[in-house]
Amino acid sequence: MKLNFFHDWLVQRSPREQTGIRAGLLLVSVLLVWRVGVAPGLQVWTLSDSKQAALDRQLAEMQTLQQEAQRLSAQTQNGPDAALQLLTAMAATLGPNTRVNPQVDQVSIEFKAASPQALVDFITQARTQAQSRTLQAHWQFRQGQWQGQLVQSLPVKR
Repeated sequence: MKLNFFHDWLVQRSPREQTGIRAGLLLVSVLLVWRVGVAPGLQVWTLSDSKQAALDRQLAEMQTLQQEAQRLSAQTQNGPDAALQLLTAMAATLGPNTRVNPQVDQVSIEFKAASPQALVDFITQARTQAQSRTLQAHWQFRQGQWQGQLVQSLPVKR
């Protein structure tokens, strides 16, 4: 019904107006097809290379993390006694007057003059070799040396 109304309205126009109206409708139709159908696909296609590169980087990172997780899960789990022995031996690298105070499921380590590198090495080795995490750290930096206390967790018995 409305299409007939439009057709009747168009027939009443002069041929020049009819041509202009048809050209305008064709232009609007082409623009609509472009905006709805072609442009989104073209945009996806042009961005696909950068998105693929980002996904490749993410995949490589995830594979690296997976390998790290497999390596860590393949490590033998130390018991609390073995971890305490390791932590006690490693604490000697923190300098003189280092005291190790074992508790039930954690160990407190007090140090007076630890170099920054020795402290980094101790925490790294405690994490990787003794499977111990730092629970608390109270440090002060004086005259190029660290002094303070670390509380490390001990692994649970399995």
